[in-house]
Amino acid sequence: MSEHKDSDEDNIVRFDAKLEAAEEQEKTSPQQNPTNSDSGRRIATEIMSYPVGGGSLGFIIDKLLGTFPAFMLLVGFLGFSISLYRAYKLMDGGSQKK
Repeated sequence: MSEHKDSDEDNIVRFDAKLEAAEEQEKTSPQQNPTNSDSGRRIATEIMSYPVGGGSLGFIIDKLLGTFPAFMLLVGFLGFSISLYRAYKLMDGGSQKK
């Protein structure tokens, strides 16, 4: 019975040593850059959401003014243009102007 307790205590000591080593390694290892991995999703979301939001806003304006589809197309196109501009700025964010 005492051999079993000694074995458990040895396992706990080894586990603690491994855990401390892993925590130390995590502190010293370089962190991944989350902006690189998330930039594609962010750009895709912006390219899809701005035109949809603009088109929806334009649709509401058209319903109120009775000018369907003028504002829906105009504001939707404006949203698409803004989304492309923001995508360009996100991709070009690393370069600096001198």
